[in-house]
Parts: sequence; C-alpha cells; structure tokens
Amino acid sequence: MGAGNVAKAYGSNTCTDECLPGGYCGDAIINGGEKCDDGKNTGMPGSCTADCKAYVPGTSCGDGKIQAPEKCDDGAANGTDPSNCDKQCRPKCGNGVIDTQSGVTEQCDNGINDGTYGTCTSTCKLAGYCGDGVKNGNEQCDQGANNKDISTAYGTGVCTKACKAAPFCGDGKINGTEQCEGTNNCANCTFIVPK
Repeated sequence: MGAGNVAKAYGSNTCTDECLPGGYCGDAIINGGEKCDDGKNTGMPGSCTADCKAYVPGTSCGDGKIQAPEKCDDGAANGTDPSNCDKQCRPKCGNGVIDTQSGVTEQCDNGINDGTYGTCTSTCKLAGYCGDGVKNGNEQCDQGANNKDISTAYGTGVCTKACKAAPFCGDGKINGTEQCEGTNNCANCTFIVPK
C-alpha cells in the first residue's frame, strides 16, 4: 500500500522511514506478504486465517444477497471487472488490495482508507504524504521529487526527504562544512582571518 516513497516496515514494533508504525498480521491492513487481514483472523468462514495468508470464504458469499458480515454481493459477478464487489463480498475499494479492474486503478487501499496523512482516502486515492509536492500535516516543506537526501541536503529553500527544512548558513547552527555561525569574525559561515 504505501504512499509516496515511504520505506516499508513489517512486524510489530517496527517503524517506517517516516516514523509511522510498520504493518503486522492482525492490524486489519493487508501489508507485507499478507493475502488477507481483517484484524480478527479467526480462520472461520468469512474471516482470514490466523497467519494472514488466506481468506476463508463465507458460506453465503456469492448468492447475490447481502448477509452479515458481507458488505456487498453481486453473486457470480463478485470479483469480476463489472462488479464493485470482490470475491470475499467486500467493496473493492476498502478491501485492502489495490484493484485495477473496472478501468479505474486504485492508487492505494489499506483497508481503512480514512484519509489520514500517509494513508488512503475513502475513494482509494493517496492522501497527503511526504513527497507528494504539497505541504501537509506536520511537514515544514515538500518539494516532491526535488526533496533531497537528509545526509546531503543543505541550503536555503532546500527540503529533505523527511519534509523538513535543510540546514543552511544562517540558521544558527554549525552544519556540514560550516566553520562558524553568527559570531564575530564569521562571514558566510567561514572564519575571517584578521589582517
């Protein structure tokens, strides 16, 4: 699923490069190598297996009638191009799988799709994230593809891949190759040798 260029992390207590929690089996989001993750993973019909590797079909899914816990049921058309239902009687947008059928390619689908920063919207489009070129959330800046590596970013108006302003001469901190910052005998972050 992933938005933008966020590095994937999988397993409990893991963290992405953007300091977001990594995915794990049981978080109700299909990530890593998972095939199914409803957050319950009971292994019962209509749920996922405990290891998130398979879906256990419900007994009524595919009969054309919406019966709990189904969210939709187009009968034999489930999972086909014209249907908005997947084979598990869930709406395609929101099922945690990026579907490319019906001529509309989902940009993302984490199964929650609440539009929070770095996730997906309810229409399976990318919500704001670091690297989309738009300043969102707690970002100080965002220049999209022009965001620079944190280790090399330097200069006024430069943005890092963490969407933070890069250090620059005049920011009050000695950075990189700077010799000094805002002190006597200092010009352009270089010591002036008195004559």
